Amino acid sequence: METKKLIVVGSNVRNVAQSAFKAGFSVYAITDFLDKDLLTFAEAERAGDKKSVKLRVEDLAQSLNAHAVLSSGYEDLKVKAEVLGGGKVKDVLDKLKFYKRLERLGVAFPELLSENDEQPKVVKKRFGGGGLGVRLYGGVVGKDEFLQRFVKGIPFSVTLLVKDCKILFTAVNRVLSGLSWLNARGFKYCGNITPFKHEWTAKAIEVAKELVELFELDGCVGVDFVLADKPYVLEINPRFVGSLDTVELSYGINAFRVLMKGKPIDVKPRCIALRCIYYAPYDLKVGGVPIKSYFADIPQSGYYLKDSPLVSILATGYSQHEAIKKVKIRLKEFNLSILN
Repeated sequence: METKKLIVVGSNVRNVAQSAFKAGFSVYAITDFLDKDLLTFAEAERAGDKKSVKLRVEDLAQSLNAHAVLSSGYEDLKVKAEVLGGGKVKDVLDKLKFYKRLERLGVAFPELLSENDEQPKVVKKRFGGGGLGVRLYGGVVGKDEFLQRFVKGIPFSVTLLVKDCKILFTAVNRVLSGLSWLNARGFKYCGNITPFKHEWTAKAIEVAKELVELFELDGCVGVDFVLADKPYVLEINPRFVGSLDTVELSYGINAFRVLMKGKPIDVKPRCIALRCIYYAPYDLKVGGVPIKSYFADIPQSGYYLKDSPLVSILATGYSQHEAIKKVKIRLKEFNLSILN
């Protein structure tokens, strides 16, 4: 890779910018969240509408001689620039088309239902991720929404690093969602624990690899599952994923360095790593939150609405219990700091 300059585009890109910065890139970010710690890793500006973002990326790519990384919310943005990652992205972002492809392949996923089906079901949006808009069916299905069987189980994901159709690294992560102590309502995504071990994880890795190859995906990719009697595929995220922090902390790797070298690596997790996303319990004013290694996505001073993501809290330990205990202590510290 010739250039050492990178444009990172996405709704929330702090973890991507941080990883790229640590790998030696000069980073420019276009994002919805101008977090305090993001600004220590990158120059950044707030994203506008998709048309203006497209023009801005193309202008920066030319003026800076930079590559681009398209992250959350912008995975399918068509830009005249050298993009790191990609593949048949549209085929996986449209969940209805994606599930129909899985059905033809015989890959297990929670089946699509009609309103007349008696089974427990959830309403999902055709496009989007992070558990946003997912809810138990209550009689209403909106435009661009569909019904799917509700599978009660353990949500988890497989993170893959892929270069030129070659899988370089995989990790399995427990996905956290809907935790009340983090104010994550419903099915909202609120973090990860890495690694996640279970008798079915080897099978899930195998399925994830097959799907990545099928859709010719490149870069960092996440395949989400729910584990019940077996793993069921929920979706594919063809971008740098929310588990990036915990994968890098647990395995002691840097995703961009792995992708730049382009060689498969075989490393074992060194610890349990935990990222928890804390949401605003009510409308509130945030004071000066200090920049610390275990706070991430640190908010600027100002007003935040109820249910807005406020901060990510990171921890490592030799057990999940130890890591969670550290997060809860650090969450108390955060709540005290925002009052200042």
